[in-house]
Amino acid sequence: MARTPHVVVVAGGAGNIGEGIVRSALRSGATVVVPSRSPARIDSLKHYVADAGVDTAALHMVRADVGSFEGARQFVASTIADIGPIELSVAALGGWWSGPALLDTS
Repeated sequence: MARTPHVVVVAGGAGNIGEGIVRSALRSGATVVVPSRSPARIDSLKHYVADAGVDTAALHMVRADVGSFEGARQFVASTIADIGPIELSVAALGGWWSGPALLDTS
């Protein structure tokens, strides 16, 4: 049986795809850290996760901008100091760049 990572960072976790990744990681018993630039998206994710019946005690929302090297470096350093070593990182951010808009794809 695979061991569940203790600390999982989900960049883009407050977005549409990332929300599902966050829920799944929480259900597996991980501590999940989600950086976001938007307080509104942080609040939205908290409500979404709580409405899904997942324990939110292991969810850490951090107001951070990981879009630059320095911002990412600061986020990682503070996460390690405040929560612990990061064992898994998932990038669920960015746009759909390959062809037409995702919703327009058959």
